[in-house]
Amino acid sequence: MNDLNELDEQRDITRKSKFRKIYCIGVLVAAVVLSCLSYKYAKSDVYNLSMLARANVSDVVRFNVPYGAGTRQIAENLFDAGVIKSRLVFRIVSRIHGYDGRYQAGMHIISKDYSYAQIMNALSGKSVCVRVTIPEGSCYKQIVDILVSKGVVREQEFIRAVNEEYFDYEFLDDVRGKNMWIEGYLFPDTYEFMATESAKDVINKFLRNFDKKFEKEYYTRAKRMNMTIQDVITLASIVEKEAKLPSDRRKIAGVFYNRLNSTDMKKLQSCATVQYVLYNKYGITKPVLSISDTQIDSPYNTYLNEGLPVGPICCPGKASIEAVLYPEKNDYYYFVAKKDGGHIFSTTNEEHMRAIKKVNE
Repeated sequence: MNDLNELDEQRDITRKSKFRKIYCIGVLVAAVVLSCLSYKYAKSDVYNLSMLARANVSDVVRFNVPYGAGTRQIAENLFDAGVIKSRLVFRIVSRIHGYDGRYQAGMHIISKDYSYAQIMNALSGKSVCVRVTIPEGSCYKQIVDILVSKGVVREQEFIRAVNEEYFDYEFLDDVRGKNMWIEGYLFPDTYEFMATESAKDVINKFLRNFDKKFEKEYYTRAKRMNMTIQDVITLASIVEKEAKLPSDRRKIAGVFYNRLNSTDMKKLQSCATVQYVLYNKYGITKPVLSISDTQIDSPYNTYLNEGLPVGPICCPGKASIEAVLYPEKNDYYYFVAKKDGGHIFSTTNEEHMRAIKKVNE
């Protein structure tokens, strides 16, 4: 009886093995047939354009090929986007026709009606622009992560350009050659980058936008306030991180000026500056800071150091820059955030303690 069972098991194994072989051969044959039928059209740009013209809007896909992505990853991303039905067939066709290693990083326009070979032809050609939105209040490291994730730049090339290339802009006169000089000047906005742009080109696009948005009257105003451009951007970066409501920006700026101009309260005590230290040192931020967090030794920590920190803590938007240049004149020295994003402003420490108790009720 045992011999019969073993014989049945051997037969099952043999049948399964044959089935797997037949399946693999079938897939391979199907891939070859599919690629042969479609390949003759894949090299025709005119054909590809006409296919896109005939495709429904819902069938047209903007597909990003990340830097360094191989055929396997591209196949996975195409499958997840609903462009292809088989990752295995895509990889086989790619190997047969020599597309492996030829795919170009960046954004490509393709259609779900494309054959596998037509998709490969499109992805191995020149990419179109990549559209990237940088939120206001993003710091340098976060912006680099966004650009890398979108396939715009390679991280090391971007860092090299920051440290080695020369950028000729008036607003950089205060910071040229300093460590982390670029923090604060990658102006937050929506950009379109071409795949052919170098890291220096990408940085220049940010800086040109800053140069355009930082109006000539701002230079005059900063000088009248006895502030450097770096001072303005540093304070604006703190206002950007502290203010959740647009209506609070100028008022918060006024509070910080009151402290800077005081005789005994020159420490800004901004939680945002400590969060910046935590993010750069440990890669984290916290919902609530501890007392020990506020004692971290850093030139950015405004709980320990009087006056402005050594540089910006993020890249502020135009509204925060204007709030610093045209602050509200008030008598406040304290503010605490409410649950709705607004703030309660106080003149004395006693009022501030009551406000803290109120928001925590």
